Amino acid sequence: MKKTTRTFSGDQIKEVVTIIENRRLEIRNNEPGARVKVIDKGNHKTGVNIPVFNLPPVVTCGGNCSACMHNCYAVKDYTNYRVKAVATNHCRNMVALQRDIEQAFRDIDRFLTRKKPAFFRIHASGDFGLIINGDPLRYGRMWYDLAAKHPETCFLAFTKCYDIARAIPFNELPNFELVLSEWTNVLAAPEDLKNRYRTSRAVNEITDARDSEMICPGNCDTCGACWNLSKIGHDVAFEIH
Repeated sequence: MKKTTRTFSGDQIKEVVTIIENRRLEIRNNEPGARVKVIDKGNHKTGVNIPVFNLPPVVTCGGNCSACMHNCYAVKDYTNYRVKAVATNHCRNMVALQRDIEQAFRDIDRFLTRKKPAFFRIHASGDFGLIINGDPLRYGRMWYDLAAKHPETCFLAFTKCYDIARAIPFNELPNFELVLSEWTNVLAAPEDLKNRYRTSRAVNEITDARDSEMICPGNCDTCGACWNLSKIGHDVAFEIH
C-alpha cells in the first residue's frame, strides 16, 4: 500500500463539517424523495467488486472520532475535487435514514435481494454513530436485522463506536464481521470487547505492527482476510493511508 502523509487542521475539520451540514440541509429541503444509494462497486482499497454503503465522516463517527479525524482518509475526499459528488452521496444516505429509516433499509434490502452479493462493506466512510430520533442504537440494530435476513452475504464493518458494539451482539451473526478500530497508540478498544471482536489498528509505519497483527496488503478483492478475522483468530494493522 502506498502511504499518503496528511494532517488536517482543526479549521479544515470545521470546514468539512460545515460542508456536510450545508449539503445535508440542501438535500433535506430540496429533495423530498431522496433515497439511499448503495455503491455497486467499491474502490481499489475496499474491493472493486464489493458493494459499499457510506455515510459522511466525523459527524457519524461518535465520540472517539477525535483520535483519528485529523488523519482520516474519508475526510480527504472533502478537501479535494471530489467533494461535491462525495458529499452528495454520503449526505443523501444520511438524510434518507433520518427521514425514514424503515424505507431506507427496505431499499438496501431490495438491493441485497436483487444482487445477492457475496460480500458487503458497511462504512468505508462514516460509522454507527448516527442517531435516529434520539436513539443511538436504532441505526446499528437495523444493520443487525438486515444481516440476519441475508445469510448469503458476508458483512464487514469497522467501528470506533464501542458502546454500540457492546450493546448489539453483532458477534452472534455468523455472516457479520464487526472489527474494533484502534488508532496507533492513542485509541485502544476496551478489553471486554476484545473478547468478542477482533481489532484493526492504524499504524504510522508497517514496522509498528505487533506480532499479533497481520498486515493489510491494501486490496480486499485479493485478500479478504478481514471478512474472516474472527475465524482465523488474527487482528490486523493498517498503515495510515
